[in-house]
Amino acid sequence: MKKLVILLCLVLLGVSFLTIKVNANIIGVTISPNTPGSQTTQGDDTAGKTNTHWILSINFDNNLPTLQNGDTIIITFPTGFNFNSSTVTITTNTIGTTFGTITKSLNVINIPVTGNQTSAGQVVVDITNATNTTKAGNLIAYVKVKRLASFIINFSGTVTVIPDLIHHITITPNPYYTVINDIKNFIAESFDVYGNKRTRVNSIFGWEDKFDWSINPIADPVPGNAIFTTPNSNVDNVTIQTTDWGHIQLKATSTIDNTKFGISDIYIVSQISTPKVDVDPPYAGSVAEYNIRFNLGPNGAVVGGIDYILITFPNDTFIPFSFSYLGVLINGYPVSVTYVSVRTVKIVFPYNLPAGAYVIVTFPITSGITNPSTSGTYTLKVSTSKEPTLVTSYPYTIYYSVISRPKVTVEPNVVDTEASYTIEFKTGSAGNLIKDYDIIAIKFPDDTFIPSTADKSEVTINGVNPKDVTISTGRKIQLKVPVNISNNSNVKIIFTENFGIKNPTEGGDYTLQVATSREPTYVTSYSYKIVESILTDLVVEVNPPVTKVEAEYKINFKTGKHGELSEGDEIYIKFPSYTKLPNDID
Repeated sequence: MKKLVILLCLVLLGVSFLTIKVNANIIGVTISPNTPGSQTTQGDDTAGKTNTHWILSINFDNNLPTLQNGDTIIITFPTGFNFNSSTVTITTNTIGTTFGTITKSLNVINIPVTGNQTSAGQVVVDITNATNTTKAGNLIAYVKVKRLASFIINFSGTVTVIPDLIHHITITPNPYYTVINDIKNFIAESFDVYGNKRTRVNSIFGWEDKFDWSINPIADPVPGNAIFTTPNSNVDNVTIQTTDWGHIQLKATSTIDNTKFGISDIYIVSQISTPKVDVDPPYAGSVAEYNIRFNLGPNGAVVGGIDYILITFPNDTFIPFSFSYLGVLINGYPVSVTYVSVRTVKIVFPYNLPAGAYVIVTFPITSGITNPSTSGTYTLKVSTSKEPTLVTSYPYTIYYSVISRPKVTVEPNVVDTEASYTIEFKTGSAGNLIKDYDIIAIKFPDDTFIPSTADKSEVTINGVNPKDVTISTGRKIQLKVPVNISNNSNVKIIFTENFGIKNPTEGGDYTLQVATSREPTYVTSYSYKIVESILTDLVVEVNPPVTKVEAEYKINFKTGKHGELSEGDEIYIKFPSYTKLPNDID
């Protein structure tokens, strides 16, 4: 008895397992227009079309749950379809069931089942006089089977609705404001009357609209011009390059209906050329001269006394013009400048200039413009009243604050001689030096002898011996400053002869370089001269010291360190003007 019960349970469990795995018996739904439309013709699948004819095929197998008397097949098309005036009939039924009276409401069709399904097969539903949704695309329709209060089958199929005929074309961007030599891509899109897109839809509908493009100069205000840089036939986008200022229209005409086209108005604005900026000196925090160079544009002719320039300086540039200032130059002609706002100044042209004219605006160093306080790359912006488009300048560089150019005095300045060196310079606008902390570094030129050890008592900075002196390779001496030195302050360094610096072994003009820990850019000094050995202690005695008489001249001098004379060497004496020399001297 126990064995029989166990076997029965196994059988029941097996049946239950098979029931769970059974699929719904609708295996496919196909929805097709009776007469398909195309890119150029309307059909039963065209968006928004009325009196359309659709054929819906439902394929059944004989797996459970099969249709039973009392079930309802509910067909739901996408929102926007309307079957209220439609005739809906079943033209094919091979599944052995029967159906009752079909009802419909808007986009829903209800088909009552009045007999049990007896086999696999197909049911074809024919729908005429339908109104399509205005939305195009691959849309979803649902076929459900309702039994009592539950849906026992839920299947979906695709309804492809194509866009209606081409209605309008748009080009993006439109309008477009640009300048000469700009390169820009434009895209055309076509739509039906309902706003369904007809371009770039080939993957959905198997077709898409293309266009032939043209460029048309427009006389308002003046005709401009441009060229195509990509193919302009049978394409949905093009790239153009503007070549002349003015107004043009870019036109995209449908390749399937030349009465349909789109237009983009392109305004090629006349503007000045890109300004070039020169700053002298180009150091952070320094008062500087600014020269700003540019050319007026093709429609940029200006009237003196009326038209003006606007220049906007970058952040952290100090503009001192709180009132009208006379001292700025346009092409060398003095003009008045007024401060507008936010580092923007206004300068009126002093005389007429034609289109394309060269302009240089000079702000002398005396005008007081101060460079930004930090180093970096900067730009400013320029426009004119005739060409108001702000044009950003080429970048210009502001460097760290630097010391002034050093002046060097060498005594004696004779080759291969130990000498005292006096080096004078001025710290920059951000060059303050802190006592016993900051460093002054000096690089001496080739062939200058620098001792390997340093005696700090033989060097002074502003009269005070430095706390530390370091000598390194490359003839470099570093001095730790013994006093505080402010921004824009004089610095005087003296190396005595006893320090041991020896002049180069050949005469000529030399320079050295100086930097500080606060202003680390090395600045090359003014040149100083090192000469060959020279005579000293030159004394001339004339007896008698009376004019217009013969006299005895005694000339005494001391040869220099390298002035040793040998037999056969010559001594040259140049007498002053009006001294009469004999033909022979014994």
